Amino acid sequence: MARKTASARNGLTTTVICFMILATWALDRAQEKHTLLLEMKPSNGYRCLLLMAGIVSCSGCGLSEYQSKYEKQQERMNYLDQENLYLGQAITLPDKKDSGGPNISVRLPRGISTKHDEQTTGILYRYPKSSSKPPPGSNIKVGEIDSVFLAVEKIKSWKEFKKKALEAFKDVASDNTRRVSLEIPGRPTRTFETIAFTDGTEPAWAYRFYVFQDKGCGVAIGFRGSESALASQTARQAMEFSVKTVTVENSSVPATEKSPGS
Repeated sequence: MARKTASARNGLTTTVICFMILATWALDRAQEKHTLLLEMKPSNGYRCLLLMAGIVSCSGCGLSEYQSKYEKQQERMNYLDQENLYLGQAITLPDKKDSGGPNISVRLPRGISTKHDEQTTGILYRYPKSSSKPPPGSNIKVGEIDSVFLAVEKIKSWKEFKKKALEAFKDVASDNTRRVSLEIPGRPTRTFETIAFTDGTEPAWAYRFYVFQDKGCGVAIGFRGSESALASQTARQAMEFSVKTVTVENSSVPATEKSPGS
């Protein structure tokens, strides 16, 4: 009798712990949807909570499994919180409905305008700086990035696309790139080709470009500022967060996609 009582208590304790973990997960999930500015009904989180409570009551709970899921979910939430500190709202390029070509969506660093200049720089659209100060009392991160350059095109030759994207800058060897892999919690790692250079004399600007391809499209995203500005921790974080948000034709860029050599 004593053994049965102890076993029942252990089962009840496990169920209660699981219920608490799942409840927290459900509420965090609701918060994530809100953070991403998606439409959400207040009852959605509670419905999810009740559904999982029923699952726990009927079939028991693998505590370690749900703990692991909760920790991964919490890591993802922390990442989104940091991303929102550095980035503004998403933009779409090209912004003309009748463009007929591929399009990309990306969140630019805070302080950068969501509207590009009328005149392009080669095939690049330039998004200029619009603000250098965060709102009073805010902890958002606004760096000294001067502008962002974007281009997306259907490609036949990867080398030709890189050359075309950088041809507006003098003496830049478009094949002198290096690979960099950036991790995103809850998503596959993304691999880019990057190149950094300076251009101009009065003033001399520093540039850092990230290029990659997906679904037959080439994408280039570049950042401009003084050398000290781009080397700052705020700018480096903002650039990495920004390029990791790029999606092509509303689909995430696969982590396994590698730029061909020709």
